[in-house]
Amino acid sequence: MRIGLFVFLLAGLTLPAQQTATPYKVLAGHAGYVRSIAFSPDSQTLISGGWDKTLRAWSVNAGKESRRLESLHGHINAVAVSPDGKLVAWAGEDGVVRLRPFGFGDPITELRGHKLFISSLAFSTSGRLLASAGADAVVRIWDIPAGRLLKSLTGHISFIAALAFSRDEEYLASGGDDHEVRIWRVADGSLVQVLTGHSRYVSAVCFLDDPSLLASASDDQTIRIWKWEVGKTVQVLTGHSSGVSALGYCARTGILVSASWDGTIRFWDYLDSRQDSKQDSKQVQVIDLGGQPVLAVCLSPDGTLLAAAEAGGRIQTWTLSQLHPGH
Repeated sequence: MRIGLFVFLLAGLTLPAQQTATPYKVLAGHAGYVRSIAFSPDSQTLISGGWDKTLRAWSVNAGKESRRLESLHGHINAVAVSPDGKLVAWAGEDGVVRLRPFGFGDPITELRGHKLFISSLAFSTSGRLLASAGADAVVRIWDIPAGRLLKSLTGHISFIAALAFSRDEEYLASGGDDHEVRIWRVADGSLVQVLTGHSRYVSAVCFLDDPSLLASASDDQTIRIWKWEVGKTVQVLTGHSSGVSALGYCARTGILVSASWDGTIRFWDYLDSRQDSKQDSKQVQVIDLGGQPVLAVCLSPDGTLLAAAEAGGRIQTWTLSQLHPGH
C-alpha cells in the first residue's frame, strides 16, 4: 500500500488542523480508567475493559451497551478479540488470561503462568496464538486451540506494556518500561532485534503495512517508525505535549493514529520504505478532547470508525466517512 497524505472527513465534516470533533456515538457506562478497547472483525461491536472491574460489549451503531461481564478478579487492563470473532480475551490485576465466547457465554478458559498483573494481549493473525505480558517482564505465547503455554520470552528488565504480532505471524514485538522494543522470532522464541531510542517507557507497538516497518509509541511524547530488521529509526513523529498512551492502525487503509495523556488524538502521514526518507512526516489531523487524557484508541478493521477511551471511562467513536490518499 502506498502511504500518502490522508485527508479525513469526520462525521461528514471537513475538520481544520485541530478541532473538537463531534463524535458519532458516546458510549457511557464505565467508571474510571479504560485502558484497552478492541473492535470485532465485522466492526459492529466494540469490546472494552476497565478498572471498574467490568468487561463490556457495545453496539457501535446503536451506541448502547449490549452485554456486560463483572470481573471477580480485579481491574481489567487488556482486551483482545480473536480474528474470527469467536473469542474475547481479557486480563488484568490477578495475572490470569481469560477467554470466553464472543457472546460472553460459557465455557471460560483460564491461562495461568504470569506472577503479576497483565497489561497487554495480542492475537496472531490466524487467531491460533495469543501473546500476553505485564509486570513480571515475561512475554508468554499461548496455543489457543490447545489451551497451553508454548513459550516464555525473557529479556525485558521491567514491566511490558505493549505487544504486536507481525501479519505473517513470524515475529512478535514487545515494548515496556525499559524503554526498549524487542523483536522475537515466534517459531523458536529467539531474540531478533532490540530497538533503542525512546527515553521513557514504550506504551504501544504495531507492525505497519510495509512489513519492514514498525511503529512504537512512548511516554517520551514521540512515535518512532523503525526499519526494524536493521534496528534503525527512520522517523520520529512529534507533536504530543504529554506521553503517548496508545496507537491505532488499520492494515486495510494504512491509517496510523496516536492517543495521548495531553487529551488529543493525532492522525499521521508516515513514509513507507519506497518513499524518500528525507521527506518530513505530517500530522494530518488532530482531534482535541478538551484536555481529557486518552488512554486507548483503535480503528475498526474496515477502516470506517475510530474509537477512543478517556481516563474518566467515557468512550467516543467517530466515523471516517471519506478517505482521500494524497499524491
